[in-house]
Amino acid sequence: MQNGKPSGEHDLAEKRLVQFVDFPACNADVPLTLPYATSGLRAYAESFADIRAAFDFAPTIVLRDRFEAMAERIGRPDLLALSCYVWNFNASMALAAEVKRRSPQTIVVIGGPHPKYGDDTVFAAHPAVDALIQGEGEVTFLAVLRSIAATGRLAAVDGITVRDPDDGTIRVSQHRAKAGDLSAMPSPYTIGLMDGPLVDLRGQSVGVAATLESNRGCPFQCTFCDWGSLGSKMAEFPIERVFADIDWIAENGIETLWMADSNFGMRKRDRDIAIYLAEAHLRTGYPRRLIASTSKNSSRAVLEVVRPLAQTPMFRGLTLSFQSHSDSALRGIKRQNIKHSTFFELLEDARSSGT
Repeated sequence: MQNGKPSGEHDLAEKRLVQFVDFPACNADVPLTLPYATSGLRAYAESFADIRAAFDFAPTIVLRDRFEAMAERIGRPDLLALSCYVWNFNASMALAAEVKRRSPQTIVVIGGPHPKYGDDTVFAAHPAVDALIQGEGEVTFLAVLRSIAATGRLAAVDGITVRDPDDGTIRVSQHRAKAGDLSAMPSPYTIGLMDGPLVDLRGQSVGVAATLESNRGCPFQCTFCDWGSLGSKMAEFPIERVFADIDWIAENGIETLWMADSNFGMRKRDRDIAIYLAEAHLRTGYPRRLIASTSKNSSRAVLEVVRPLAQTPMFRGLTLSFQSHSDSALRGIKRQNIKHSTFFELLEDARSSGT
């Protein structure tokens, strides 16, 4: 029974309930990160009138508690969606199992970089899981919601691996192409979806971190890195959105900023972003710490891009590294090192310029 009705039946006038779970890493002294990924899914989905008419979204769960207590608060949602990373996968699966035990009709969907892209063994290890979203989530999650709105069941829409609700077989659907145009995706910051989680995380003893995403994709295909799974073609969010996100982060006193770009400093407009971010810090004092992955093959051009940030205390340096000195290892991971001479020249330039 669900809301007084047998499982599988649904009053068309009654909205279905979606519950997101997005546990941040919770190591000692590590700031708790706002739920950017799941909030982005919701922001995009709710930009469509049919989704707003068919679904309600419960406040995202970000703080861990006893699984029984969390499951009691969650209740019996129609859809439980969990964003999974290496630091929260076990906890997410334990919570999914407890919710499923109490509410067998709840559809459980997981996504994120863990489990590994394209891995379907998670279904055998975790019987509570009904579907795994592969790759970018916004468009695929929208399709999942529409399939549930139409039939109350999961369909094998493009971009997911799904447990057949009738016979339990695992079906891998067709791969979904990258979203490409990111301009249609609203920012979860500026439409207010981060306000509630910010209050929740501010009540903890450590600081709060936020994620800034100005582009997606990576031209490199390093086998050890998840960025390459999103494809080599790069796509950019509108610069106006990026600037508005920076304003929200700075004006809300977010201590730590994670740059989600795979190669910051590679794009022509990255210097504009660096200047805007530096000015926001000088104006508000926030963010206090910036963590960014600069271009894999850093150059003097990258040094020029990050120079405005280097004039602020939030900047902790750029990336200059060798992955391996073994030629066979480099072939295996699909990487090439920068020349030793270039490395030392850049190192000296960075030191002399204070970068």
